[in-house]
Amino acid sequence: MFQHCVFVCMLVPSFAWRLRSFPGEMNLTPMEIPDQPQQVEDMYRSWWTAFGTEADQFSWNTDNHDKNYQNFHDNLAYIVKSNSRRPYKLGMGPFTHLSNEEFSRGGAFCHGKFSADERPDFKGRSTFLLADANRSALDAEEGPWEIDWVANGKVSAVKNQGSCASCWAFAIAGVLESRIALASGELSDLSTAEILDCAEPVVKQRGVGMLLHFAFDHIIKTGVAHRNADYTGSCEVGQLGNVLANYRAIEPESEASLKTAVAKGPVSSAIQADQPDMQFYVSGVITGAFCQVDLNHAVVVVGYGEDGLYEYWKIKNSWGTKWGEEGYARLCRNCNRNDWSGQCGLTLQASYPMITSQVYRSPLVFAAPADAPQTLAG
Repeated sequence: MFQHCVFVCMLVPSFAWRLRSFPGEMNLTPMEIPDQPQQVEDMYRSWWTAFGTEADQFSWNTDNHDKNYQNFHDNLAYIVKSNSRRPYKLGMGPFTHLSNEEFSRGGAFCHGKFSADERPDFKGRSTFLLADANRSALDAEEGPWEIDWVANGKVSAVKNQGSCASCWAFAIAGVLESRIALASGELSDLSTAEILDCAEPVVKQRGVGMLLHFAFDHIIKTGVAHRNADYTGSCEVGQLGNVLANYRAIEPESEASLKTAVAKGPVSSAIQADQPDMQFYVSGVITGAFCQVDLNHAVVVVGYGEDGLYEYWKIKNSWGTKWGEEGYARLCRNCNRNDWSGQCGLTLQASYPMITSQVYRSPLVFAAPADAPQTLAG
C-alpha cells in the first residue's frame, strides 16, 4: 500500500480529469487535484501502466514506489496549478514520478557541456551571418511563412536517449539525417552509438563550450557514420565518411537568421530544458520566462509556424514519443526572451551541417573516390 499524505482540495471537490490521446499513447491531463487518496492511487497506477517502460529508461529509482508516489502527488498539484494560468498544457509523461531535482540531475541532460557565454569562432567557417539592420527585412522576405520538415518527410523517427547523457549525439545524428535526405532524397538512420563512441572522446578533451560544433569538427575530419544496423564498434571512416564537408554556425541572438536557416532544412541547437514545465510538457506553444540560457540539452529545430497568438519553433527531442507532442515541442518564436537569446536560449548555439556535393546524386553515393572534390553544397 502506498504511503498517503494530506491532499489539498480544489474549490470544486469532485475529481475530474481529461483524457487526451495522441496516436498510440495515452496522456492524462489533470484539471483538478483529486480529493481522495484512492483516486490519486488510481491515477498513479494508470500512469505506471502508460509510462512505466519509459520511466525505467530514464531513471534509477522506479522501484521506490513510495518516493515516486509522493513525487507524483506533488507534481500533480504543480501541473494543475500551472494549467490554470499557462497557454500551453502540462500533464503526465515519462518524468511524472521524479522530483525536479531528480529530473535535472538525471541522464537526460548534458550539464556543463554547453556555454551560453561562448560564441562561435567564425574564422575558417562558412558562416551564416545577417546584419542587424537587415534582420526584419530578411525575416519577412526569405523563406515560407511556415515550414514543417516532419510533414515533408525529411525527419527521422523520434528516438529515446534513455538515461545516457547523449542528447548531443542524437541531435547531431538527427540533423545529419535530415540534411542528407534533403540532398539525396533518402532518409537514413545514422548510428548514435558510433557518434558517441568516436566523437565523445574528442568532445570531452575540448571541454565545456560549443558541444555540437566540436562534434561537427570531429566528423568533418574522421567521417560519420555507419547506418545504425551496420555499426561494428570501429571508429574508422565508414560508409558515410565523405558526407559532411563543413557546417554553418548561425548568428547568435538572431531569430531571423535561425528562421532563414530552418527554411532550408533542420538545424541543431541547444536549450535549457531542466525546468518543471519541460519535465511535464504535453502540448501547446511554450512561453514565459521559466527557462533562461543555462544550456544543458541539445535538440533539432525542424520547423516553424504560428498557432493562434504565438509564433513558434518546432523542435525534435530525444525523450521518446510519449513526451510532449509525440516527441516534439513548440517554443515561442519572436517573444523577445532572454535578451534576444530566444525561448530557453534556442538561438545561442544553432548550427547545421553542409553536405558534400557528391551526395546530390540518386541513388545516394556513400563513398566517393579518394580524389573526389570536397565542394560544398547547400
